[in-house]
Parts: sequence; structure tokens; C-alpha cells
Amino acid sequence: MNDHDIHRFASTLAEIAHALEHVDEVQARVGRVLELTATMVPYSRITLLDIEDSQHQIHTVPTAEPKSVAVLASSLLRTWRRIVDDTDHRCDELPAESLTLPVMGLDRINGLIRVEPPDQGVYDATHLRLLSVVAAQLGAYLTMTRLRAAQARHNAELATAIEFQQVLAAVVGHDLRSPLAVIMTVACMLRETTTDPNQLRALDRALSSAQRASRLISDLIDVTECRVQGAMPIRRLRTDARRIVDDVVEEARIAHPRCTITLDIQGNEVVFGQWDPHRLAEVLTNLINNAVHHGSSAGTVRVTMSYDSSMLQLSVHNTGDPIPDHLFPTIFDPFKRGSSARAAGKHGLGLGLYIVDQITRAHGGTITVLSTHELGTTFTLSLPRDAEVPPPRRLELSQTVMIVDDDPDVRIGIAALLEKRGFGVAEAADGQDAYEQLLRGLRPSAILLDLHMPRMDGQAFYERCAGDPALADIPIIIVSSDAANALKLSRTGAVLAKPVKGADLLRALDSIGEPEKS
Repeated sequence: MNDHDIHRFASTLAEIAHALEHVDEVQARVGRVLELTATMVPYSRITLLDIEDSQHQIHTVPTAEPKSVAVLASSLLRTWRRIVDDTDHRCDELPAESLTLPVMGLDRINGLIRVEPPDQGVYDATHLRLLSVVAAQLGAYLTMTRLRAAQARHNAELATAIEFQQVLAAVVGHDLRSPLAVIMTVACMLRETTTDPNQLRALDRALSSAQRASRLISDLIDVTECRVQGAMPIRRLRTDARRIVDDVVEEARIAHPRCTITLDIQGNEVVFGQWDPHRLAEVLTNLINNAVHHGSSAGTVRVTMSYDSSMLQLSVHNTGDPIPDHLFPTIFDPFKRGSSARAAGKHGLGLGLYIVDQITRAHGGTITVLSTHELGTTFTLSLPRDAEVPPPRRLELSQTVMIVDDDPDVRIGIAALLEKRGFGVAEAADGQDAYEQLLRGLRPSAILLDLHMPRMDGQAFYERCAGDPALADIPIIIVSSDAANALKLSRTGAVLAKPVKGADLLRALDSIGEPEKS
């Protein structure tokens, strides 16, 4: 090759790269690439076999008749199967009367490209190298279009699922609660006017069943809100914890007249804090109900409240069989019920402790459980009295890596790698987009940050996060070809050069504390 050829080939490859920058009009872009290839690798016909799952597609230049396309497809499919089955497959010796090369995807052969020379010519090593570059570009492009399509389908399915949950919550909240409210109102009115013992017992059973159904509906709505919004919604008010605890325990004694429920509160003063009074009462009610249902029939449920200047602590203790060891890892998961409750025919969906945990988290608190044969079972709740409201977390974002890059193809490629390894992914097109997501409550375990981006570049985003106490602890991994600036900003993470290798990325995540896998 002379200098003129080198310049011509470089110009053609650049034009091919430009044609493959976008994923719209895929057929036209692939056709354009096949036409451009003729300036480097002359041909009488070029054919691309594109295979996705069990489907295949044929692109030819010049356009072939349907019968010829069928023959080409059959021939190329046979060749493709031989290459897939034979890991040691080698190309024909050069010079060759035709060239057939694999078109590679992420981890498989996605097709073949074949050129046939004009006027009984032959192909040499230069033609082979140039066609190899074209095959690699087409392989990357076709893979990217598939990832984009898969991501679009996933986003549509996720949006549909979220919309369904929201509609379900609305239907449950309105269409089921309304008739229950009527039933409870009428039952209460009849109960006040009747003196017949049999009728009173029947009305009491009706009221009890309606109240239980109402609690189940409330639990389902709470779970739906947690799943859709990412956190239990709470409304903080200046709240007297002593009054809440007194009221809940008194209501529990009325609801469970056969159970002894004791209350021990430290001191005599009013205990104010910034809590949601309704949710605080709900937590304690659920814990007491759990203790009554799972404790021994002859035992006592003991409620204890203590506090200091910064924390409120509530504990609920019951005697009886301890919690089985195998239930501890999932005890706060939704729809989990102990075997004793199922054996006793206790009604419920297994949402009580899940809701307790979610409300506690929303208040910035913690809940622990200790359960032994000797000591019984104790749930202990610790809540800050004046903590700031923690930002809501969506879709288990403690497992999420955020990708900040203005190149959508880079984001999609890295996202595919991370999702394949079980990580959640959040994406941002520039620093401004990423920072706004963080302000809305996103808390990823790590951020992969490009430096050169429009609006807010990587350096400005990095400095903005470093200056915000709520964001400063999030590890940031710089992914950039600008090594000098990247190294200046690598205080909390690592530096990876573009194009980033999958193994290097996973090692970098591991070195800063690999996010939990789902």
C-alpha cells in the first residue's frame, strides 16, 4: 500500500464509523457500509448474514433476486454453523477467490460477511485486514442496536408494571375501602341499638372481619407505595411519643383482652420528636400484634420505652418458641409468615414486619431482633428524635452503579456488562443530569464518571459532589482518556482508561467495595 491508499482507506473507515453512529434506519446504515466497503475491498457482490436468536436477515449489494437471496442464506448459514461448532476454524489460505469472516457480538458470532471479487479476481492479506475491520464495526453496531432494543423493551415493561401497581393501589384503596367503610358504619350503628346477645356476637364478628380486611388493604397499599416510590412515605410532625405509646398499648389491650400487655416507660416527662405519628403508631401496633400472635398463649407481652436527648427506643417482648434460625435472613421481607402462624390458621399476608422495617428506615432508624428459648423474643426499635428525612431510594439502589457519560453507546455497553453480573444501573447523559438525579434522592453505590461532557463536565460534577456532605462519600470511578485530570480527581475511587475493559471495571468496583448483587 502507498500513502495514497492508506489515506483513502482511513477516510473510508472514518466514513463507515460516522454512518454507524446512530441506531435509527438500521437497514439503510448497514447498506451504506456495504457500499463503502467496495472502495477498500472490491467486489462483485457483498453479503451480510445477520443472525438474532432463531431469526436471520440477509443484506446484499447489489440487491439480489429473492431466489438468489435464499441460496445465499442457505450457504452462509451452513458456513456459520461450521464456524460456531469449530472453535479452531481458520480462514481459507490467501490469495482467495472469496472472503468470509465472522461478525462478532458480545459473546457469540452474530453473523457472517462475505465478499466475492469482480472479474475472477482474488483477495490478498490487505483485503482480509480491511474486511476484518469492517466486520468488527458492523458487529459492534448490530450488537448496540440489539442492546438498545432490549433496553427499550425493558423500560416499557417496567413502566407498565409501575403503572399497574399504581392503578392497583388506587382500585384497592377506593373500590374496596368504600364498601368496607359502609359495612363497618352500619355494623356500629346496629350494635348501639341492639340488645340481643346473639346479634351482638354476630355484629362483633362482622366488625372484626371488616377491620381485618381494612388492615390488609392498608398493608397492601403501603407495600405498593414502597415498591413504586422506593420508600415508605412519611409526614414528620412534632410528636409526643409517650402519648402515642400509651394510646397504642391501650388499644391493644382492648383488641386482645385474653393477653396481658404491660407497659414500662422511662421517666415522666413528655417525649417529643420529629416523627410521623400515624406511622409510629402503626409500627408499635404491628409489633404488639406480632408478639400476641407468635407468643405463648399464657405469656405476657411487655412494651418498654426509653429515650435520651437524641434517640427514642421502643422494645416489644414476648415469651414462647423462638424464631427459627432459617427465618432470620428474611424476617423483614414481604409476604413472609412464620410456621406457627400458618399452623394456627392465623390470618394475614406476612406484611407486618416488612412495613415495620420500611417505616423505621424512612425515619432514619434501625430495628433489631433477639430470639432465644431462654429469653423469648424481643424486637427493639431505635429512632432519631430530630433526624433529617432520608432521601427515598428506588429499586434497591444500594445495589446500583451510576454511569455518567454523554455517549449513549458507552452507557449501554457498560450497563449490559454490569446487568449481566447482577448489578442495577442508573444512567445520566452529563454531569447536570447526574447531579439532578442525586438531588432527587438517588444514592448509587458507585459512580462511573466521564470527564468531557456538555452542560456540566465530569470535573465540575466531581467537585459538586465532593462539596456536598450528603454525596461526598459516594465512590467515583473516573472513566476517561484524560489521564492527567482523572488522576487529580481520583481521591475516592479509581481511574480507568477508555475504552474500559470489563475485567478492569469489575476489579475497580471490587476495590472500593463491590455493590451487593441481586
